Amino acid sequence: MDYSRAIEKSDLARIEKLNKLADKETFWAEVRKLTKAVKSDHSISRWQCLAEARYDELTAFCDFGELSRRMWIDGCRVEIDRWIKCDELRIGVSGYNPGGRVSEPLWERSIIVKGADAVKALENIDSVARAIIWGDLARA
Repeated sequence: MDYSRAIEKSDLARIEKLNKLADKETFWAEVRKLTKAVKSDHSISRWQCLAEARYDELTAFCDFGELSRRMWIDGCRVEIDRWIKCDELRIGVSGYNPGGRVSEPLWERSIIVKGADAVKALENIDSVARAIIWGDLARA
C-alpha cells in the first residue's frame, strides 16, 4: 500500500506495519496483534480503514489463485504467470515463424507488472500483449 492513504502522521507508521503483512490467510489475526493495545476510537477507526485497504490489495490479485494462462494474439504466444509475490504478474510474449515449427521462438519479450497495475493489465490483456509485441509499452 502506498502512503497516499495517510491522513495523519501516525498513519505512516500504521501503513509501514501493514505493508509487512503479506499472508491473506493470517492477515486479520496479525492486525489484531498489532492493535491489541489500541484504546482510542479514532485510532481503531484509522487502523480499520487502513487494514481494509491493505487486505483489498492482497486479495485483489491473489483471488486469481495459481494463475497461468496461454493464449495466441496476433500470431504470438502470450503467457501470463503469477510470479514471485501475490501482487506481481509476469506477461511473456513469444514470436514464432508463421508456418514454421512451434518448438523454438524467434524472439521473446516479457514484462513484470506490480500491484493494482497487474489487475488492470489482466483486464486489458489484449492491448497489453499487443503493446509488448510491437514494443510500445507506453500505450499499454
